[in-house]
Amino acid sequence: MITFLNIQDKLTKSILYCDTPVYSRKGRYRKLCTEITFLLGNTQAMTIKPGFTWDENSIPWILQPFFPKSGMYAASALVHDALYYLTIHERKWVEEEFRRWMISTGVSKRQVFFRYWAVKLFGWRWWNRNKKRPSDRCIYNRKYIMLH
Repeated sequence: MITFLNIQDKLTKSILYCDTPVYSRKGRYRKLCTEITFLLGNTQAMTIKPGFTWDENSIPWILQPFFPKSGMYAASALVHDALYYLTIHERKWVEEEFRRWMISTGVSKRQVFFRYWAVKLFGWRWWNRNKKRPSDRCIYNRKYIMLH
């Protein structure tokens, strides 16, 4: 199980997750190949099973030299995307959880600030869509996420 305390160790050993690129008409995604369990800030465990797809961080290509999509940033994006697909917690809590995972993975304060505020300012659109009219991708991914 991955916690706030052991995630940096898992990242440095490159054993956090094994994924593979998946291409679709809507862009490039990552597909999880191994089961991974995160202990969330509310002491709830979230297991994400192989087959889950996510786009790492949703960064416009022009900003990617300054705000990379993957690497150390992918783990917090994985937690965030899974919680955004489920939409069973409050959106504010999910955004705070995203911030906590970024801090625990060693993301710089500047990156945490900009990524967190980008999610707060622009994430409502995807949150509302997933809550009211979930896309096929959202429904597909929900079957790979378990809270316990």
